[in-house]
Amino acid sequence: MAIGVTLQKLWNAWNIRGLILLSLSIQIILAFAAPLRRQTSKTFTVVLIWSTYLLADWAAIYVFGIISNTVRSSSVTPSEVNQGVLALWASFLLIHMGGPDTITAYSLEDNALWLRHLTALVVKLCVFGYIFMKSFPGNDLVAPTVLVLVTGVIKYGERTRALFLASLDSLKGSVGRRKFDKLPEKFELQDNYFFERFVGMIVDIMPSYSELTESREFFIKQEASAALKLISGELNLMYEILYTKIIAAYSTWGVFSRCTFLINMVAALVLFCLSKKDKIEGVDVKITYGLLVGAFLVDVSRRRMVIKSDWAHMSSENFGTCLILLDGVYLLFDILPFFVTEIFLNCCLRIKDKSWSETIASFNLLEYCFQKHCPKKNSNGVAQCSDSIIQKVGLAEKLDKMKYVTRNEFNKDLWKFIFETIKTRPSILDDEVKAREVYESRGGLVLRENGCDELMHYVKDFEFDRELLTWHIATGICYGIGPNGNNEKREFSKILSNYMMYLLIQQPKMMSPIAGIGHSRYSDTRNQINKIVADSGAEKLVDFCTKVLEDLTKAEPAHEKDSGSKSVMLDACVLAQTLEKNSKKWEVILGVWVEMLSYTASHCRADAHARALSGGGELVSHVWLLMAHLGIGPHRPKEEE
Repeated sequence: MAIGVTLQKLWNAWNIRGLILLSLSIQIILAFAAPLRRQTSKTFTVVLIWSTYLLADWAAIYVFGIISNTVRSSSVTPSEVNQGVLALWASFLLIHMGGPDTITAYSLEDNALWLRHLTALVVKLCVFGYIFMKSFPGNDLVAPTVLVLVTGVIKYGERTRALFLASLDSLKGSVGRRKFDKLPEKFELQDNYFFERFVGMIVDIMPSYSELTESREFFIKQEASAALKLISGELNLMYEILYTKIIAAYSTWGVFSRCTFLINMVAALVLFCLSKKDKIEGVDVKITYGLLVGAFLVDVSRRRMVIKSDWAHMSSENFGTCLILLDGVYLLFDILPFFVTEIFLNCCLRIKDKSWSETIASFNLLEYCFQKHCPKKNSNGVAQCSDSIIQKVGLAEKLDKMKYVTRNEFNKDLWKFIFETIKTRPSILDDEVKAREVYESRGGLVLRENGCDELMHYVKDFEFDRELLTWHIATGICYGIGPNGNNEKREFSKILSNYMMYLLIQQPKMMSPIAGIGHSRYSDTRNQINKIVADSGAEKLVDFCTKVLEDLTKAEPAHEKDSGSKSVMLDACVLAQTLEKNSKKWEVILGVWVEMLSYTASHCRADAHARALSGGGELVSHVWLLMAHLGIGPHRPKEEE
């Protein structure tokens, strides 16, 4: 009983104090961690940003509600916070709900909720008016409260405006209006810059015929590394438009907001220092100072965005002098947190400054089945029981993604091969019919060029998901048998094969327009592989791959027993057997995978590419934009110009 009374007293004394410090802590973490979204796909970082983003608004709104309930009571006990301080803290919560500049939306759908935030701002102002009026008489903190309130309204309004400008409907109406006078150094490859012409692709506005002509003429002359640098920069700018305050921040309104913040917060700090504090608890004074300093820490994330953002460099032509002066002031507050952040990123998380994660995800179906269902593992009763429990609670797929999906460093030589392959293909500018053939090809062009007519069946007569699964398993079998042929192309083939399987299974939204019944076919194929693994008795994947080909004719009747199965295992084994006889095996396999990657990139919905930007970016999105720059894919008819 005594413990319950003690806990109740502790809650009464620290519920508001503790929660407002929690709200401030969440804002600081979110401000400095949010930029990592575009640079990494590490589970810890993703979960950290996702959880803090969800908690940020909840914490601020919850504290706001507790404060409004507290001020209704006419009796004030010594343990409660002074009502003048409560009004001041409530104004800080509006700043918190405005959020840092480095993140406004976690997903594309959040941008569409701008009207909800606008309504919330109006409601919170009404509630704040009630809290403020209840603080009279005896409120000695009126001046700093009003200054912080004005800052909070501006920040919350700026966030709402940023969400509105980044919503897909708004972007459709604004694409092409903004012109850039000054380009970041990395974009100055020549006097060409195509971002303003191709940014409309994220809202399905295709570039014109003349824009494609200029773009292709430029890109066709570039080295693979230069093209990658430009495309990565453009995708990064798209990320900033969709998920940060960058458009709103680097405008007349944004510069006004930054000036107002600095002036108001410095004035509020001075006025609070000079105000009477004899009626205020000492701990509340310290918390208020913490909120003032914390507001600066959150806002200096602006300066980090200035340093990392290409958009900021392009906007400095219009607001150059003002931005330079403001950034000089921010530097005074930013020196310590900036260096702490850099040390944390580079030493602890080992994340360098880059436009995207520069990794390629990998998921190999054969390795997954072999590692998870091999006889040696199944003999462990504890493991079986654990797997059964995980399956029942519905966590199997999520845990499998964490355990069996890996990310490998992006291979620049692989990009060079992809770039050179796509660059040599005809575009709509050269021949509309041939360009359409390239756009729709899923491996047929490579097979025809290499005289592999016997393999055309596995491309032309198969739905895309069936083709992908079949070639993935066949590639895995050929790879597992042994290193023969061109070793580099062998490795590239495995990388792309595993990456495409990752997209099919782990990124269903990205593959939904072309995946067909991919998950059903994948499930049947996986079950069949599990049975074959159990029956083979192989202890190594190499032995399993060899045995599958050796026992192909014996395995065929077993495959045909279940006529309702959508498994592609038999097709894959026959394909692998045929490929093994081909002297240009890896050249053919790699060419097919590049075509399937290109097909996926150009047929994937634009909003799926936009979503991928917030999770570290994807290779397929780079290929999507590359194809657009080279004039391979949809475009506006010439007569519409």
